[in-house]
Formats: sequence, structure tokens, C-alpha cells
Amino acid sequence: MKLKLQFNLILAIVSLNYRQAIAATDDDTAKEGRVRDEAQRAVSIATWLPPREVTKKYPYYLSGYDSDSRPIYIVEMGRWDVRSAVEKGGKDLENLSLHFQQLYYRIGQGGRFSASEEDFDAPNSVVIVDWGDYSLQQLASSRTVQALIQNMADFKTIEDSVSYGYFINVNDAAETLISFARPRMGKFMDRIETFGTRRNEWIPKLLEKIPRSQLPPWYGGNPDFRSVAIYG
Repeated sequence: MKLKLQFNLILAIVSLNYRQAIAATDDDTAKEGRVRDEAQRAVSIATWLPPREVTKKYPYYLSGYDSDSRPIYIVEMGRWDVRSAVEKGGKDLENLSLHFQQLYYRIGQGGRFSASEEDFDAPNSVVIVDWGDYSLQQLASSRTVQALIQNMADFKTIEDSVSYGYFINVNDAAETLISFARPRMGKFMDRIETFGTRRNEWIPKLLEKIPRSQLPPWYGGNPDFRSVAIYG
């Protein structure tokens, strides 16, 4: 009788371990599937070619590299007519979302988009978001504000890939939007210095870390500046 109880106990333990192993295998399979899906999505985002209308309406570019070879991404967010995409919906809104995702992907890759092999492993990125010309027309549409905040929330996904950055030309409308979006952007905003529309305040700050040769003249850079890559 005692031997039978011991056998049943051993059988129960073996059965439990087997079920746990199967469950663990299922979890591993699910994880592998998620990793595979994420990898495929990353490839899709990396290779996506935005329509000309998208790059024209939503400009950003890789201006150059800071003193530590970090790539500098400048996003002219104030000029982005998000409202038109929201009101049209459909493919226009989908393309805008993909454009945002590709922007975040490139920033997240850091030095992998560097121009030379020597700088390939440059750590992280630098971000300059120019809010100049952001208007009340954009802010007045609740659907537009919601869509923009949803996309800006993904800044938190690259917070560990950004060494430092700047929000510049922040007018009253932009300041209101940023205050709405801030709780959704995580620790990304901890790495961002925010400035108003006075150039004499933020240009010296940019030049403390970024060589003039790596910035357009309207940001305090050299007159003969040429960006590394233009995405709009």
C-alpha cells in the first residue's frame, strides 16, 4: 500500500513536470512567434517607401553627427499637417502612422545609420524637434490632437536610444499639445530640453554639443551645410 502511494506520488510529480514543460514550450513558441513577428515588422518599417506626398508634408532629416558621433535627427514637427491626414483617414492616416514608426525606427538604430564604418557603433541618437509654425488650427481639432498624442507616445519606445535632445520654437499652441502628450512619452522627456521661440536662447545650447558644420544655418550652423539624409 505504501509502495503504491509512493508510485502514485512519483507519477503525479512526473505528470506535473511534463505539463509544465509543455506549457513552457508553448510559452517559448509564443515568444519565438512574437520575436519573429516583431523582426518582420521591423524589416517592413525599415524598407517602407513613403509616398512623395508624405515626405513633403511631414519632413525630417539626418543632419549630421555630434562631437561623439551620435546621429542628429531634426524633425520639423511644427510643419506637419496632421489634421489633413486625420480628416481624410484611410490610407492617408495609415501612411502618417507608418512615417512616424519609421522615424522612431531610424532614431532607435542610432549609429547604425552612420555614414562611415568607423562611426558604425556610435551610441544612441540626438533629437531636435522644431515646433515652429505649429498652429491653433491643428490644436483646435480634438481628433487631430488625439492622433498626434498617440503617435508621440511612441517616443517612449526609443527613450533608451536617445542621449539628449531639444524641443525648440515651442509656441503657446505647441506647449499646450506637449503638456497633453508628456505623460504618454515616458522618460523620453527627461532627456529633452525645451525652449521657446527665441533663437538666442536655444542656438547656444545646441552649439554646446553639436558642431556648426552638422547643423543648418537656421539652427546656428554653417552656411554651406549639407544634410546627410533627407526624409522629407
